[in-house]
Amino acid sequence: MDLVQLTTKFSDHSCCIEYLEALRWPEGPVCHYCGCGRSSRLPLEHRQKCLSCNRSFSVLLGTVFEATKLPLPNWFTAIYLIADAKQGISSLQLCRHLNVNKNAAWLMQKRIRRAMKEQSYLQGIVELDETYLGGSRSNKKLAEIQHKKIPKAGMLHKTPVLGMYERE
Repeated sequence: MDLVQLTTKFSDHSCCIEYLEALRWPEGPVCHYCGCGRSSRLPLEHRQKCLSCNRSFSVLLGTVFEATKLPLPNWFTAIYLIADAKQGISSLQLCRHLNVNKNAAWLMQKRIRRAMKEQSYLQGIVELDETYLGGSRSNKKLAEIQHKKIPKAGMLHKTPVLGMYERE
């Protein structure tokens, strides 16, 4: 997904909330406090009320988005920009891209980097490489290629493969 697709798909707060709910709770909301799967939706900004412990919670609880006043589309864009920058991105550059002040950009960057570090499965020095697997389309029948309008060259028909190796 590129930046244009990201900004069109996650253009407002409710689209981001729906995506996070589907990602975090594929089988329905689960209470963050007691783990109960029975809840009812409250009319306030996508919050749920647990029917067991009677506490309210949202999908943002326990994530980097918790207690933020910045819009979620800004957070999604920041995650993309930080993950996409090969040599890192400064908080000043991030604040220019997101149109927020430098302190907010620094806080977002700090939270996102901490989350990326906590979710890391590899430690120490890690080697990383990518490639695409699949033969040339010119080896296929010419009629099949012309019928399906499949390009002969490029990476569209190939499978991307990512390899990681932890040295220690």
